[in-house]
Amino acid sequence: MTFLKDPTLLHHYPRCTDTITFATICVMGVPLAFLTLFRSLSAFYALSFLYGLGSGGVWSAGGILCFNLWRDRGDDGDPFMHAVHFGFSLGAVVGPLIAVKALKVTDGSKCSS
Repeated sequence: MTFLKDPTLLHHYPRCTDTITFATICVMGVPLAFLTLFRSLSAFYALSFLYGLGSGGVWSAGGILCFNLWRDRGDDGDPFMHAVHFGFSLGAVVGPLIAVKALKVTDGSKCSS
């Protein structure tokens, strides 16, 4: 199943990009549909694992599809992909900083961990 997350697969088979993207969405969607039907924790973990594989595949396929859109510019879309990754990393840094302000305890009590 990890072959769905490999972006080089999309580079080697450019005519199958839509099919591979559809397969990763199905790998992500089917476990999500059945996630609430099972009562055991091990089934929940297994379905969550399959959902994570599909989710990683969708992220990889989406990046490759965006890269292919910008390939015709002549610079292989490098500035655009760098901007996308910079925005993602900026959100990963700023998001927790904003959340700390919103989740701060103001009445003097300590949160137990």
